[in-house]
Order: sequence, then C-alpha cells, then structure tokens
Amino acid sequence: MYDQSRQPTVDLVAETKLKVDVPELVLATIEARKSDENARISGTPIDADCFVWGPFEGRQMIAVRSTLKQRGLLQKAEISDRFLPDRWIVYLGPYSNDIAVRAFVKQFRQQGYKNVRPILSGALSYGVEIETFESKEQAQAWINDKKAPDVKGLRVTNRLGEPSDKVDLVFRNLTEDQRQALFAIWKRWQGTEIQNCSFYQK
Repeated sequence: MYDQSRQPTVDLVAETKLKVDVPELVLATIEARKSDENARISGTPIDADCFVWGPFEGRQMIAVRSTLKQRGLLQKAEISDRFLPDRWIVYLGPYSNDIAVRAFVKQFRQQGYKNVRPILSGALSYGVEIETFESKEQAQAWINDKKAPDVKGLRVTNRLGEPSDKVDLVFRNLTEDQRQALFAIWKRWQGTEIQNCSFYQK
C-alpha cells in the first residue's frame, strides 16, 4: 500500500507564490534596465549614484575643472583614461628602433594611406599600424584584395584596447542634488555624454 506519510510535505501556497514571483522578478529587472537605458539615451537623470561623463581632451580640463568647482562637484570627479576599443590591424614590424618605423609611416602617407600611424610603445613596438578593422576577416580581406602597401612582412594582429588621448570623469556616491547639478552642467558641453557606471565600458 502506498504510504503518503513518507512523502515530503509540499507547501502549495509557497510553491505557487514562487512560480509567480520568479517571472515577476525577471520582468522587473528587465524593466529597470530599460528605464536606465532610456535615461542614458535621453539624458534624464536616473536613480543611480555613479556616472561617467566624457570624453574630454586635455586642453578642455581647465575649463571643466573650473565649472565643477563652481557647482561643488570637483571633489567628486575622478579622471579616468578613455581606452580605444580592441581592434584588428594590418601591421608591419617589429623593428629594433623607431627610425625605420617613422620612415615607413612617411612613405605610406605619401602613398595615400591616411590612417597609418607609428606604434612606439607597448607589445607591438616598434611597428607600423597601416589600417584598422573590426574583425580579423576584414583585415585579411583588405590585404588579399591588394589594397595594402606592396611590402613584405605585412600581417594581421589584434591590438588590445589602449589609452587614447582623451579622458572621462567618474562621479561616485552622488546625492540627488549633485546628480541634478551634474546633468545641468553636461548639457552645456557638446560632444560629451553621461552614462550610468553599469553601462560604461572603457
């Protein structure tokens, strides 16, 4: 005979509530992220206390610091290097010094390669970045189509994100008044954007 007393007790109310709460929790999370994303796009202050504002060039920082000081936000600002995205490049090198690198850069620019630039530091120094692409396949196709300079030793390599010549300002633990002040300042600086820290990727 089947003995029900040996079976575990099931709280049907709790089980039903769990089935309801989990989807609602997921939906609530999705809606919250949508709200944050919409606010980031529209520039409306959102319910968060950490923001990233930029990019700024070095020559702009004196004016920016002055404005932040006037609004009581200077002590909250942290300067952070803005990194270039990872990318695939058509690369020539490496060489033992920068002399050959600079000579090739000059030669390639005279041939019409406007994006060529020297690599004088990091793992790929001393080398020449001739062109940059979003994928390895695009870079290799560019070489195969004979669009690259007619020199031996060209190869495709991944160049990891590196500091650019621009910076961002990071603001943490802002009060509501400080958030409003930051967004008011931002609107006066064309070419910059404010992002919630959770969306920011350097």
